Amino acid sequence: MQVRIPFVVTFLVITTAHLSAQVAGSEAVVGFGYALPKPRAVAPGQVISLFLRGAAAPATPVVVAAAPLPRELSGYSVTLEQTTAGSPIEVPLLGLSRTEACYGMLPCVPVAVLTLQIPWELRPNIAGQGRPDNFATLRVTAPGGTTEIHPLRPVRDAIHVLGTCEESPVLQQVPAPSNPDGVCRSRVFHSDGSQVTAGHPAQPGETVLLQAVGFGVMEDRPATGSAADADRPVEEVLTAFEFGPNRASRWWEDGHEPVATLLRAGQFGIYEIAVTVPVEIPEGTPACTASRIQSNVTVSLRRLDSFSGASFCVRTADELQ
Repeated sequence: MQVRIPFVVTFLVITTAHLSAQVAGSEAVVGFGYALPKPRAVAPGQVISLFLRGAAAPATPVVVAAAPLPRELSGYSVTLEQTTAGSPIEVPLLGLSRTEACYGMLPCVPVAVLTLQIPWELRPNIAGQGRPDNFATLRVTAPGGTTEIHPLRPVRDAIHVLGTCEESPVLQQVPAPSNPDGVCRSRVFHSDGSQVTAGHPAQPGETVLLQAVGFGVMEDRPATGSAADADRPVEEVLTAFEFGPNRASRWWEDGHEPVATLLRAGQFGIYEIAVTVPVEIPEGTPACTASRIQSNVTVSLRRLDSFSGASFCVRTADELQ
């Protein structure tokens, strides 16, 4: 006798009046699965993008390269609101572009990509501090005056190492390896600025460069909306290497401080991390190939609340012989 077990999937349909001030009584699917969607973790000073479905955006991407950053772009503006920190703060904007969300046979949906920098005044929640939680939101105003509220989860850091599939033109401005096959890869550079690839791997003992956002709280931070006027070091960043094919980054309890983690002068929130590949490459580490083995070493970065990492190619002992 066969027993059929019903497969149940829950759609979360919530009146958008609870989340936004668009159309009273309208409904929208805001999640899919078995629990309410959780707010995005963000850190002070983090560069991040909002994806606004069906929203208008200019045909030519707008990328802001000079300070002070504007608080309005093509009719879009954003404010940060916090329950434990005074008045709303106007959020500095870095760029605006247009793209499409396409899936299978479904019609493509226009999407506006609004890239911003979370104000340094965001107050992160710290477990065990004995103070009330800070509930933070971004209030987004679109052309025409419609608004939406997006909840946040304030943390001390939310590291994201940049890769080749960044959607925002702001982050695409950072030089990146070519991506002809559509596979997302880590951005890793030799000290001369050339790209670390399977054909041009890192050498044992070499210092390579990564780029990331979201390192969060800093002692000597720039003013909100201003670029760093000098290189600003970030403390308490640990790193660890793991050798093997196509490994993912992970949280390591033990690690070593990288050579340097810097918010470079002139940058608004993109950091440079210098890490030195171990001199001794473990025996049996496979060499990278053009397709199957896309990386043979992974470096994981962690700070106070988060981790991220980069996977790339290093020359193995067999290749050095």
